[in-house]
Amino acid sequence: MKEILKSTYGKILIFTLIAFLCGFFWGWAWGTYYTKKKIHKIVSQKPEERRGLIVERLDRELHFTPDQRKAVDEIVYESLKKIEEIRKRRIPEEDAVFKEGLEKIDKVLSEEQKERWSKIKNKLLRDRERFRKHHPGGPPPPPPPPPG
Repeated sequence: MKEILKSTYGKILIFTLIAFLCGFFWGWAWGTYYTKKKIHKIVSQKPEERRGLIVERLDRELHFTPDQRKAVDEIVYESLKKIEEIRKRRIPEEDAVFKEGLEKIDKVLSEEQKERWSKIKNKLLRDRERFRKHHPGGPPPPPPPPPG
């Protein structure tokens, strides 16, 4: 190893490897952040706002006539409204199933495990509540059950 560090070629090779790894991790971190931000922006829009984005993209690819654009705009808007309604109905059911699963896990644990599980469960519930707050589509989940 010392011989590699003494040679210029070895130093260049190690520097290049370090630069590559730094760039890789920086790109991965930035890509993850950007993607989450972009997805959050799209998901948090109301159907009225989202429809413009969808129709614009379709128009760029398909080159609509004015009549087609108007028809597609209406179809997209109606579809987005229906999807939003379904989402609002689905979320309470999803939250009930999630809470039921947590309770079932609680029943099969020993007393030692229940202490650690309580912390894990509270974190899961907080994360879920934070997600619901930032993503529209229904009421926030019910508050966590009292400890015990």
